[in-house]
Amino acid sequence: MAVDMKTSKQILLDIDYIGGVSLFGFCVFLVTAFQEANTRYPWDSAVVIVLFSFSGLFLIGFICWQKCLSNAKTSIQAIFPRRMMKHRLFICTIFDSDSAEVPNHWRAFANSCGS
Repeated sequence: MAVDMKTSKQILLDIDYIGGVSLFGFCVFLVTAFQEANTRYPWDSAVVIVLFSFSGLFLIGFICWQKCLSNAKTSIQAIFPRRMMKHRLFICTIFDSDSAEVPNHWRAFANSCGS
């Protein structure tokens, strides 16, 4: 039984660097926008709006890049391949794990707004 061993160079070439940077940028800008809003800057300030805008641009870039990688014949392994979206159990698990904290987030948001 032959095992296909990849060299270190091949492994490094298979990493999705663009996807990683765009996902990281999305997360950093989104978290920064939520952290700065209503603490240092009001929600309608230019700083918060720009942070949300950059976050959205990085998310759009990430989605487009992942879609291109899914359709392309390349050795780069996508961070979030499209084939994962076809499994309902996987999608439900992500939604369930993300939505479990929603009541706490809304409570914190309502408390910060003075409601």
